[in-house]
Amino acid sequence: MSKYRIKIEELNNGEKKYSPQCSKSSIVGGFVKSIYISWYNILQDGGRYVLSRTKSEWYENEEDALSAIDKYKSTHQYEEGKKVKSTIYKIVD
Repeated sequence: MSKYRIKIEELNNGEKKYSPQCSKSSIVGGFVKSIYISWYNILQDGGRYVLSRTKSEWYENEEDALSAIDKYKSTHQYEEGKKVKSTIYKIVD
């Protein structure tokens, strides 16, 4: 399950920048398992939203960053719905 947050950076001149982020979790380890959480920046790429760890995109206010999260959620849910959940093979004689 993904979690969302807004990274708020305050500059030396007092200006604030808002960057929407999404987390992805994975299980790592052999005998002793741990949950590892990675945070990704939500970027607008044309008409869709994508995730990146190396690039970031800032917004002037928190409302715009929240809007980007909402738009990413809706496209992400749509794309998740199109992924293959399971495959069944039926033998035909």
